[in-house]
Parts: sequence; C-alpha cells; structure tokens
Amino acid sequence: MNLTTPHATECPLPISPSRQSGRAGIPVLLAALGFAFVIAIAYQVGQTQPTPQGAAGGAKKTPPPAPANIDGSVSDGGIARSGPAKERPTTGTPAGNPSELDAGIAQVIADLADFRLRTDYELLMTPEGARGFEAARKELLEYLKALDPAFAGPVVEFLETADNHLQRRVLLEGLGIIGGDIATEGLADHYETWSSKDRTANGVGTEIKYTAIALGAINSDFSYDILNHYVRDGDQQDRSRFVEQLGLHGRRKESVPLFTELAAQDDQIRVRNKAAQALKRTADHGSAARLEELVQSEQVHHVRQTMIGALGAIGDPGSLKTLDRILREDENPTTRMSATNSAARIGGPEAKAMIERVAANDTEARVRSFAKQELEKMADRGN
Repeated sequence: MNLTTPHATECPLPISPSRQSGRAGIPVLLAALGFAFVIAIAYQVGQTQPTPQGAAGGAKKTPPPAPANIDGSVSDGGIARSGPAKERPTTGTPAGNPSELDAGIAQVIADLADFRLRTDYELLMTPEGARGFEAARKELLEYLKALDPAFAGPVVEFLETADNHLQRRVLLEGLGIIGGDIATEGLADHYETWSSKDRTANGVGTEIKYTAIALGAINSDFSYDILNHYVRDGDQQDRSRFVEQLGLHGRRKESVPLFTELAAQDDQIRVRNKAAQALKRTADHGSAARLEELVQSEQVHHVRQTMIGALGAIGDPGSLKTLDRILREDENPTTRMSATNSAARIGGPEAKAMIERVAANDTEARVRSFAKQELEKMADRGN
C-alpha cells in the first residue's frame, strides 16, 4: 500500500509483510475506517461542550480551562518546550484548505488502523506479536513526531477506543509529542474520564499517571493552565502528579508562589514533597527564605530532606546559617548528610569550614565519611 502521510516528510507506518495475504478483509476495514473518519471529523470541529465529571450522584467538578489567548481568541497551541523549538510541518487547515485537512485526517486514521492491527492484544500474546510490539511502538512515535498538531483528533479518538492498555500507553506518549490544543484538550478529557472510575479497578491509577505525564510533556501555555487547574481542583488522589508535571514545565518559575504555598500548607505529604522538588528544580532565590522556615517546621523526614536539597540547589549563601543549625542540632544522620551536601553545593569559605567541622567531629562515622567526600568534590571544583 502506498501511503501519503500529511507530514512535511513522508513517514508512513510500514505494513507488516505477514499481513500482505490478508487483503480479502480490506472491504471490512474500509467500512470501519469510514466510520472512524466520521467520528474523527466530528471530534476535530465540534468538540466544544465539556463532559460533566465526578462520581455518580456527586457534585460536578470545576471544568478545566479552554484554550484561549489573552485576547480571547482560540490558541493554536503547539509545543513551547524549554529547549529549542521543534520544527513542525505545515499542512492544510480549516482556515486554509478544508479538503486537504480532511484528506490528511483520513490518512492518519488509516495509518492508526494499521497500528491497531499490529498491536491487537491476542496477537501480542504470541511470541511473534510480543517481539513486534516494540517495533510498532517506535514506528508510531516516529510517525507522530512529524505529525502536524492539526491532525491530533484521530489520535485522541483512537485513545478512547483503544483495544488494550498497551495501545493507550503509546497513544498517550504520542499525544505528548504531538502537542497543540487538540491533544491537550483530549488528554484533559481522558483524565476526567479515568479520574471518575473506581480507583480499586486494575490499571486506573497507572492510566492517570501516564495521562499526567503526557500533559506535562506538551509544555504549552494551554497545558500550563490545565496543570494549574488540576493542581488546585483535580482529584485529591492525583494532585501530586500534576504538581510534579507543573514543576517540569517550561513556565515553572511562574508557579514558585504556588509551590511555596503547597510546600507550606498542603495536607498531603506527597503534594508537599513534589512542591519542594519543584522548588529545587526551579532554584528561585526568592523562595530560599521561606524554605528555611519550612525546614524548621516540616515534621515528615523525607519532605524535610527534599527542602534541604532545594536550599542547596538555590545556592543562596544566606541559607548556610540554617544548614549549620541542622548540622549541629539535628539527630538524624541522613538529614545531616543532606545538609552537608547542600552546604557543599552553596560553597564558599563558610560552607567549607562547616563541612570540615562535620568531617572531624560528627558522632556518626558515615556522616564524617560523607563530609570528607564532599570536601574532595569541592576541591575538584576549585571551591
């Protein structure tokens, strides 16, 4: 079959030679593709009403934000990652050439149908199918990397009709790669659907985990708004996942006040810890003073260690006083080791003197040994 894909560079999904003899089923496949085409077009141009969510009989959740620019016009999304911008192929759009868009969508549907056949669950249970899955996965992801975000609708539709969880994992990863508002809104809808399911059911938590990761991977303004929404208004069991993804987002520095608030006040240990990790990753000097206070008040050991690590990542010499107090007074050896590491990362004569004292006088041999290692690293760095 000679496929022409809607990309800047042709990148068709290879048709497995073992299925070349199955052409007799083409009429049935074409009928199925025709039906899927109608669904995808409806999704692409008519998805405007949010679906009410929440457990049956319970209160509806606050709906996630819609994609819009500051002036109220609809955003075209795209991927705005922290690294260099990716070259995205251009093709027909509803505002340009509708027939070209329709043809492109039809082609994507056909290519996705091929992936569905290659990753059928019964086939995957065979040695040959299991070996072929990774190849099919890699080929689809390479295909989606070149796909214009305008053609994400069929991928979203496939996600909701996938035959098995392995297909969904690949599609979630793929939507994170494609980016754009269609993919982002589709992922938000997917989360709303799965977050309303019985959490004791097999695979629900994992599905939500990978959905959150995909939303974070898109890294656009719209995904930033969605992540913020779910940090505040998402299911209580999932908020830590969205805090983590917000902490990886290209606009994470704008969320430092939110991370600080969560680290200080949130009832959930996981949320506080993920917020502290985000502050460590952001390394914003403005958060150092508040973190120094939180280190003194936090009662959960591993969260406190994360906060101490954040002070080292921020690198404010003013934090050395707090770290010195921990090194002198804290009874937990691993906490003192964390403070030693952070002091070494901050560096300078004051930090060096503190660590030399720990290396000579700490009551725990492992802490003394760790301090000596940190001194050697400081010397290697010329500190």
